[in-house]
Amino acid sequence: MFFKTSKLIRCYWLQIFFIVAMESAIVSCQREKYSEEMTPASLYEGIKDGDYFVMFYTTMCSTCRVVTRYWEQLAKDYNRPNSPVTIGRMNCDEAEEYCAERIRYFPTYFYFKKDQEKPILYTGGFTSSAFTSYIKEMSYQ
Repeated sequence: MFFKTSKLIRCYWLQIFFIVAMESAIVSCQREKYSEEMTPASLYEGIKDGDYFVMFYTTMCSTCRVVTRYWEQLAKDYNRPNSPVTIGRMNCDEAEEYCAERIRYFPTYFYFKKDQEKPILYTGGFTSSAFTSYIKEMSYQ
């Protein structure tokens, strides 16, 4: 009787695990992307036209995955015509050489002012309101 119960319980937990894993995979696949996916070349081209607020991330960073929700909401609010800033993201798994020279931890946020050589490191909170107040502060400078 012990073995039958044990197999039944293991099967039950495997089914639950499979259902939860599938639901999270479906949700992450269906999430819309509003932020602009950047490359080093597109970033340098974009800075000539206006300000950019860029999140540098890796796919293995758990904090990056959590903060992405707030970042995408911010991008939804700001990435439209006549916006003071463009919200972007750069995957450092794909831009290893660029990130190795500039990024020490993930996620890292830089604000790039139009035609300025050095970006400004963002050190505030990881919430939508903190990001929004920072953009307002930077756009008035």
